[in-house]
Amino acid sequence: KKNIWAQIINFETKGDQVLAAAHSRELVKIGWNYGKSNMPAAYLTGMLLAKKAKNKKIVGDLILDIGMNKSISGSKLYGCLKGIIDNGLNVKHSDNIFPSDDRISGKHISDYANKIKEDKENYNRQFSKNLKEKALPEKISEQFEKIKKSIAK
Repeated sequence: KKNIWAQIINFETKGDQVLAAAHSRELVKIGWNYGKSNMPAAYLTGMLLAKKAKNKKIVGDLILDIGMNKSISGSKLYGCLKGIIDNGLNVKHSDNIFPSDDRISGKHISDYANKIKEDKENYNRQFSKNLKEKALPEKISEQFEKIKKSIAK
């Protein structure tokens, strides 16, 4: 999958109504030039959804519906949920499902980039998309924090 998509939907007998939606491609508009389907993008997309929902005065308790997705603790799905919760929406959950803060912030990506940086061929192959976008993989955590602050305003 190339992107993350999150929605708040209200069930209606005549058809579900989408109350708010966020897509990881929207992160580009606020300065994110890294992957749109990685863990940091999932978290930031969740934050963006929560911001849109609060702007539309959508409050109250929400219920997570993962559809046909498999429930795997620490997955991007739960990274997105953590972004939603961290930016102020109420969704029943258990804290043990969330990925670590290092994975959410992309520290695992920057650590790996720094580890293989000496092997230029492997580094360029592994991170070709990032490098094409002028997005140094070892700087992803810094960019994550900037975008996170921008969304949280």
